[in-house]
Amino acid sequence: MAKHDMKSIWDQRKGIGADKLVTLFHIPPGLIVGIWRGQWSVAFFMASLHFHKLVERSALGSSICPYTVPAELPPFDDVDPEYGLHGYALHISLHNTIKDIMSAQFTQLFCKTDQIRNGFVMLKVIGRNDKTQHTPISGKIDTPWRTDALGGIVENCCLMSLTLLDETQNPFWCVSTPVAMQLSAKESTCFDYVGENYVIYYQDSEGKVQMNFVWLEERGQFFLINLVLFIATEKVNKHFGRQY
Repeated sequence: MAKHDMKSIWDQRKGIGADKLVTLFHIPPGLIVGIWRGQWSVAFFMASLHFHKLVERSALGSSICPYTVPAELPPFDDVDPEYGLHGYALHISLHNTIKDIMSAQFTQLFCKTDQIRNGFVMLKVIGRNDKTQHTPISGKIDTPWRTDALGGIVENCCLMSLTLLDETQNPFWCVSTPVAMQLSAKESTCFDYVGENYVIYYQDSEGKVQMNFVWLEERGQFFLINLVLFIATEKVNKHFGRQY
């Protein structure tokens, strides 16, 4: 399902949060390691696995040869000048091991050719300037944990599961990963809300995700006010047989 060389990837670890007892580290692609604070001994492991072909990856893969999901290429189209840039559908959720924090679906996502920049196809899902798209978040963004004897809650981090479908409704990009929410270093250009601004940012070899939130103190609630996906142009070209 996922192969890790702990000796080489430990240097890639990234701290995503901490409470009084543990510090959480993310080891790509989807492993959380909880380390006891002050001791540097392992408290627990937590794995985040995307459900796409999970049975096949579990039953057919091995530690020596992990299962590789076969590519499902769409039919070739040399008529549509923007083939591969439209018709996307997205399901995205923020969750932890106990509950869904946010879950939403979006359809008919697209990118114009002049929006392809710096090697990425941009899919704008939620815009800052369209208040009707802004999404309230139910509850705080956190990750509960428990061992045999102790437990706790690490705030401002959770799991993100993302499934992007192409126009033929086949999975195109699948992600399940721990993410951290951080205070944004940039001032928000959305003037409909007054509150602290936060960002969740994720990137791998196939794409990037940026989510912007505002914390409304009077409501005790986060609002998702911006969500943008950036898909590697190389991935789009290979999948659709294009040369963007």
